Amino acid sequence: MNIKKLIRPNIRSLSAYQAKEIPCIAKLDANESPFGFTIAKEIIQSVQTNRYPDPEAKSLKKTIAKDLKIRPGNILQGNGSDELVTMMFKALVNKGDEVITANPTFLIYKIVAQIFP
Repeated sequence: MNIKKLIRPNIRSLSAYQAKEIPCIAKLDANESPFGFTIAKEIIQSVQTNRYPDPEAKSLKKTIAKDLKIRPGNILQGNGSDELVTMMFKALVNKGDEVITANPTFLIYKIVAQIFP
């Protein structure tokens, strides 16, 4: 059995993600930020590596919200920006919608747009 036949054609036609190395302060198209978080040390010290993390990240959201002076409910956590962009597409983009991106931009926008029919 040829397993490739089970994969949708639009997925088979995708090419590998390749980020270009550009010397600069922050590569916004690579989802980098020139701003750091002052809470990084506190978060790292509070991580328990022998336990599954809280799936709602309550403590993490509370700490970040306090530092940024926003409500914890205004923070959406995920396993990296790829997952968050995918969640956004699943929630907001309907079949047949047109997706427009800038160039350069974070490549995952185009990749996720191609994945969802």
